[in-house]
Amino acid sequence: MALAAWFMISAALLFVAFNGVVSSCNKAHERKVQLVDDAKLPKTQKAFRFWRDTFCNLTMHEYSVLLAEGSTIGNCSNPSVYMNATSKKPIPCYYSSPKGWSPFGPGKLGDKELNCTNEANGTVRCVVGFEKNCTKQIERCNGPLKRGLQYSLVLRAANGSKVLMESTPVTFKVKSGSQTILASICLVFSLLILGQVKKT
Repeated sequence: MALAAWFMISAALLFVAFNGVVSSCNKAHERKVQLVDDAKLPKTQKAFRFWRDTFCNLTMHEYSVLLAEGSTIGNCSNPSVYMNATSKKPIPCYYSSPKGWSPFGPGKLGDKELNCTNEANGTVRCVVGFEKNCTKQIERCNGPLKRGLQYSLVLRAANGSKVLMESTPVTFKVKSGSQTILASICLVFSLLILGQVKKT
């Protein structure tokens, strides 16, 4: 009898650990994703972080990162393939995380594709736009972001095909190549003027 009780308790604890069930919640983290400014990242990538209790009191098996251009993030019932999505204007919703990703589960599938790391304060930091070799055959791919566009990002909690909850969308602008070129031209022009002033 005692052995059976021990087995049931152990199984319950494993279920909680592997499926991301969180019962102790901080309301400040609920449905929240935070963008991270990282100057070391290429312009076609963007870092973000979230908490273990971003989704609270849920029994879920999978997290998904969804991206779309602007307000099209509101239509994510049938996310597209990366290569198809990024060939359209505006870019419709697509998965940038692999199927079955769970940053708190065994094996932590998807951490490599999303370049995820566990931070000291208990948050998980990941990067969208990290993968370089996306093809039409890869249904879910975390390919480079397109320059000059405003993206919206949503984190989704699901149990199989059933969507349980989504984070509040966060938006960010990817700098365009022309902005970088213009900044370089301005810098060179300023240096030339400064050189002329010193000569006089």
